[in-house]
Amino acid sequence: TPAAAAAAPPPAEAAGGGDAAAEDLHAQAKRAKDLGNKRFQGRQYDKACEEYTRAIELAPDKRHKDVAVFFGNRAQARAMLEKHAEAEADCDAALAIDPKYVKVLNRRGVARERRGDLEASFSDFTAASLLSGMTNEVANEGGERVLRLLAGRRASARLAQPMRSLPSASFIGTFVDSFKCHRAILAAETASPAELGAAIASTPPPEGAALAGLLCRRAVSHMRVSDYEPALEDWLSACALLPPPEGGRVGA
Repeated sequence: TPAAAAAAPPPAEAAGGGDAAAEDLHAQAKRAKDLGNKRFQGRQYDKACEEYTRAIELAPDKRHKDVAVFFGNRAQARAMLEKHAEAEADCDAALAIDPKYVKVLNRRGVARERRGDLEASFSDFTAASLLSGMTNEVANEGGERVLRLLAGRRASARLAQPMRSLPSASFIGTFVDSFKCHRAILAAETASPAELGAAIASTPPPEGAALAGLLCRRAVSHMRVSDYEPALEDWLSACALLPPPEGGRVGA
């Protein structure tokens, strides 16, 4: 009706009023964030979380980059309270708004590290390092720290598994070559593999410990000339001839 049309504000004026209201809410949200920062500096982490939550709730545009800051700050406050799962969730929310937020990538890396998710933590620290041009010390140090933890975890898991076979011949060769005393043993064996092979094939043929001893000597002779594959076969044959230790299997 004409009366209703007269009462309604012009479209531009209505839009302007909406913008003003949104700006006012955003300003309130930033003031809540600032108060949260003061609470954080005073080590009132619970109170800081409350203010950051209020900032998130007041923000009219939930995709604004300032909201990523609100989530990131609350993540840090929750981390100080050892609430690492909640801190990680806040980091997720911040990064959904600003995927290149390096400070929050580092915070999520720490949260994931504390929760034991080392692979994901390492990914966060690596991303933060790359985004910062490898200049962010927190990211670089965090990545190195988590990489050491990952290596230790995997080494422990590997050691916990039963050994089902001897290491490869190349591994044995590298291992032996790294020890002076082992090199001295190799140098002390003067008989060639062919000479020891003849002794093994002699009549009557050696048996038991005598045969095992000759096989061990031939293995050493093979290793002296870096012929590790036949050396490995001789070691395995010698081990098969030896009696089991007292008490049964090794490790029983």
